[in-house]
Amino acid sequence: MIKRFLLLAFLLLAVAGAKGQVISKNVQRADRAFDDNNYKKALDGYLRAASEEAVTAHLARQVGSCYRLQGDMTQAEIWYEKALQQPDHTSLDYMLLGFVQKANGKSELAASSLNKLYARQMLPDLNSNGSNASSIMARFRSGFLSFRIVPISINSAEADFSPSICRDALVYATSRFDRELAHLDRQINPQQHLSLFTARLSNNGELGTPFVFSNDLLSHFYTGPIAFSPSCDTAYFVRKKFLKARLGDEKQMSDNNLKIHRAIYNHGEWIDQGPVSFSSETYSVGDPAVSPDGKKLFFISDMPGGIGGADLYSCDIRSNGTFGEAINLGTKINTTGNEMTPFVAADGTLFFSSDTHPGFGNLDLFIAYPTATGFDYVTNLGYPLNGEYDDFGAVISPTGKLGFYTSNRPGGAGDDDIYKIEIEKITVTHSVEGQVVDEKGSPVITSTVKVMEGKTLINTLSTDAAGRFTFKLDDGHEVSLLLDRNDFFPATATISSYGLGLKPTQIPLKIIMKRDVGYTLTGTILSAADGSAIIGARAIAYPPDTTKAIVGVADQLARLNFKVSKETDYRIRIEKVGFVSKWFTLSTKNRERGELNLSTLFDTKLEPEVKPGVFGTVTDAKTALPLPNVVITLSSPVLAQNLKLATNITGKFTQTDMPEGDYSVTIEKEGYQTLNFSAVVGKQPVNLNSNYRLALELKAGSFIAVGLVTNKDDNTPLKDVTITLLNKTTNEKIQNRTDEYGSFDFKVEADRIYILKLEKDKFFAKTQMISTQGVPAGMFNLNTAYDLKLEPIVMNKAIEIPNIYYDLGKYNIKPTAALELDKVVTLLSENPTIRIELSSHTDARGGAAQNQQLSQKRAEAAVNYIISKGIAVSRIEAKGYGDTMIKNHCNKGVQCSEGDHAVNRRTEIKVISF
Repeated sequence: MIKRFLLLAFLLLAVAGAKGQVISKNVQRADRAFDDNNYKKALDGYLRAASEEAVTAHLARQVGSCYRLQGDMTQAEIWYEKALQQPDHTSLDYMLLGFVQKANGKSELAASSLNKLYARQMLPDLNSNGSNASSIMARFRSGFLSFRIVPISINSAEADFSPSICRDALVYATSRFDRELAHLDRQINPQQHLSLFTARLSNNGELGTPFVFSNDLLSHFYTGPIAFSPSCDTAYFVRKKFLKARLGDEKQMSDNNLKIHRAIYNHGEWIDQGPVSFSSETYSVGDPAVSPDGKKLFFISDMPGGIGGADLYSCDIRSNGTFGEAINLGTKINTTGNEMTPFVAADGTLFFSSDTHPGFGNLDLFIAYPTATGFDYVTNLGYPLNGEYDDFGAVISPTGKLGFYTSNRPGGAGDDDIYKIEIEKITVTHSVEGQVVDEKGSPVITSTVKVMEGKTLINTLSTDAAGRFTFKLDDGHEVSLLLDRNDFFPATATISSYGLGLKPTQIPLKIIMKRDVGYTLTGTILSAADGSAIIGARAIAYPPDTTKAIVGVADQLARLNFKVSKETDYRIRIEKVGFVSKWFTLSTKNRERGELNLSTLFDTKLEPEVKPGVFGTVTDAKTALPLPNVVITLSSPVLAQNLKLATNITGKFTQTDMPEGDYSVTIEKEGYQTLNFSAVVGKQPVNLNSNYRLALELKAGSFIAVGLVTNKDDNTPLKDVTITLLNKTTNEKIQNRTDEYGSFDFKVEADRIYILKLEKDKFFAKTQMISTQGVPAGMFNLNTAYDLKLEPIVMNKAIEIPNIYYDLGKYNIKPTAALELDKVVTLLSENPTIRIELSSHTDARGGAAQNQQLSQKRAEAAVNYIISKGIAVSRIEAKGYGDTMIKNHCNKGVQCSEGDHAVNRRTEIKVISF
């Protein structure tokens, strides 16, 4: 068990501290044999003492350790249990019992013993659930490599262990005694000596006859294990001066420390350069391993400041041959127990052995994967490599298909034996189940998800109606996800399949995308002369590429509202005919998203251009409301022909570039009394309201219906809307069109019923009944009593029909549903060019096939009802979607209120052509 020397030294020191003040001479003699590693002689002495005197925890512990170090784990368990039955037992006894219970396959008992040790805060990092007796084994994870173990012929009756590959040779440590050693010291005890042997290694993994690696490195000292640089011209090997150190002999205890030596190969010989700089007289370093690029040296040590007994460390190998600082590999790798025999494979995977990470007993082999900050995802390599005995010292060929390791399992040639490993990589494919939501938890649909491995794009996905996406990911990969969608900030995520085990796994992932409200330019454009609104003023935002200018137009209240791009420098021009334009410079770089109010940032008032002319506002004399579409006629001898103007929706009119002179002004509108007066136009524009009351009196008994038609989505005025007014009494039909401000007016009669129809291309037509019954004569503003908003026709936009209810499991049309479907009939009648799909949806309860069938029958029942009302069958399609388009979180298996389920039981229509 020579390879356990360092671990044994740690245990011996702990035992030494636990000895009582009075120890019999029998036990003292057995202790000396134990300290000399003569475990058979020590066991005989301890058993003799146990038969003659009271058994103490120390005596029982030593008997158990003799059995353990000779491979008899059954007897070791019995005696460690006896040690714990004694009043002078220590925390060490829980550790020793737990280790041998693991070796004997008693995982639950081992966990219970070790948890008692955790309770004493000896090993707090090993188990996050100290109260759960099975938690240590619950942390076990299978590896991803399939191994076939093959015995080899190089093993001797002594210990052969810790192989290393150097070009076409296998080099290993051994305690065998061959004739090459005879000239050094005929008194060498093979059980207390190590040398380095080698065997030729063929391409197919066959080994030749072993022989001494190098006479240059032969020594009566303990020599081995060894590791090589990638070019095999530098070797790092372990050397120890004495083996027979006794407690209390500080000089020999110091000489007993393991040191790593460096040797250089030069002209056919290995030159020992002595211990490396981080070796010490006060602690041990051993088990060297060199990284595949030759830039780091890995080793074990019990140096101060570590985490456990033997810890894994690394240091830089500098280009000038010196070494960097020794860095502990951290708590992901090291435990409060012992980690040994590191090896770094060509792909960067760290192989090592541990007696404390969850395993099968004694030393087990583990791997850890490289990360940006070190190593992580520690994984037990499992059967058949690991068992109830010591398994350690693995080395893998550069191809990754062949390896060697050491075990003292039964059936070998001697103590520790080297075995060949034939390796096959097992690929396990996992499924990443992702969902993208916004800050409120609502699904983000049609988001683009790019799957990147490093800088390589390996997949492009799009989220569905529930914000979900899925893709396959083989084990041992780490990918990054780049998410993008209009009106959202880009998002990223990282997902790893390292250490998930051999069973395909669903990897859940939820990503939150933050909404990007973008930049909205707002403002109000007013006249600097009188503060009046400048309707139709334009704000033009010019980016560096001026061909991509963005234009915003002031509405009827002179308000601007339009989007601009992020991270862009703009020059902005505000203009309106008759006013002096203004320029501003504005950048969206490094600005918080949201509204940018130009009128707050700058002075957006425009100065009127000084041109001869007239302007004014015409109102209703009774209500003082502005009158649109009033005709103003200007005549004068200085004009070749009369000028005719019209007021806009705010009752304003203006005319510039008029010759100076005397003018006759006539203001007239149907239903109103005509107004006539004279005016003089000079060099400055004349406000006719300053000298005249531009208020029109209604003719006796006149009714004027006025209205403003707007877009339902953004409330902007709609021009060129066809307005048809049908008098129900006389069947007289008159038509009008909205002006550029969306306004219209009609002269109507008292006590009449009219049918008003609004029509515009690419908008749903609207028909309403209006009445003048009980309405006093004068101006009749339709917007105060009627909805004059038109809804744009958007292809495939779902429009829910409310109040469509069905009895449970049925699909017949109920009277309340018929009333709502009549509205669809009206919609189709008013819009004779559109075709629609009528769809029915269920909630997620019940079977998917049943829900699909029921929703299809309900949709067909609704369509049949609409066809029965005279709508052509070619204009409407029935489609049942079952539970495939759930609107909220109430998917299958989710507990929801009845109200939340009801959101998903709906009937919708959408335009599919027009």
